[in-house]
Amino acid sequence: MNELQFWDLIQKSLVESNGDREKQIEILELLLAKLPEHEIIEYTDYFGEMQDLCYSELFWEVATELIGFVSDDGFQDFQCWLISQGKQFFMETVNSPKSLLKLKKRTGNKLDVSFEFEAFYYAPIQAFEKSTGKDWDDWA
Repeated sequence: MNELQFWDLIQKSLVESNGDREKQIEILELLLAKLPEHEIIEYTDYFGEMQDLCYSELFWEVATELIGFVSDDGFQDFQCWLISQGKQFFMETVNSPKSLLKLKKRTGNKLDVSFEFEAFYYAPIQAFEKSTGKDWDDWA
């Protein structure tokens, strides 16, 4: 798998799901499960690289402004949401993290979890386990 293939899988899941997060996970899992074991693992490697691209103090500040309180897990969920939006959106955000602030919907102290997508992180793990019959924890 290369980076283009990584982003193609995400884009297909995004477009075919029509904004339905649960459906996006289902589609991504199905697409990943069709791949050889090593490519699912390579997908997770690219995913980690993308997380590294959006890991900075500025991204933490933006996440806190958008969501409210952000724990370590909450920040990872925010990164998952960013990646799930596709390459163009993600790269624009990497180049200008504060551009996300225009999406702010939160008022008062209410947390806005629409900028978190924890389940997206687990899609390749689920696909790996379903397609190989192996436990991810035994491999990882």
